[in-house]
Amino acid sequence: MNGDWLSRRLSSGSGRLILSVLGGVLLAAAFSVYAVMVFLIRGAQGFERYDTTLFTVVVGYFAAGIFGGLVFGLGLPAARWLPGAAILGFLTASVLWLTIGRTVDPGATLVETLKSSLLLGAAFGIPIGVGMWIQVRRYRRTGRW
Repeated sequence: MNGDWLSRRLSSGSGRLILSVLGGVLLAAAFSVYAVMVFLIRGAQGFERYDTTLFTVVVGYFAAGIFGGLVFGLGLPAARWLPGAAILGFLTASVLWLTIGRTVDPGATLVETLKSSLLLGAAFGIPIGVGMWIQVRRYRRTGRW
């Protein structure tokens, strides 16, 4: 796959959304394979310990991948600037944590889940957004990832 092709796709709105959601779905599939492997090796007791099922976890992963991909695709133009990249990382990670939290622990209140999602979104998303912003600048300057 040529980098110019990818750049052209990411510069168009619909292409950016499609690729972002597809990326989220692919990540969800990878996490789901891991969850299935855990289920096959350890059985259901690992899931039952947390009052969830394999099906619920897999659905949560795919919902998080789709919603996270949408947020990322819509916000990607803002990532040209460092504050935009930090905010985009925060928002995307918060949506991921919120979706997983609501799916895996439906007994928690929405306020509890939202608080933890915002905290985890800040803790993980901001550094990832800033790191990716720095890495893209380095790639454009040196041609090496």
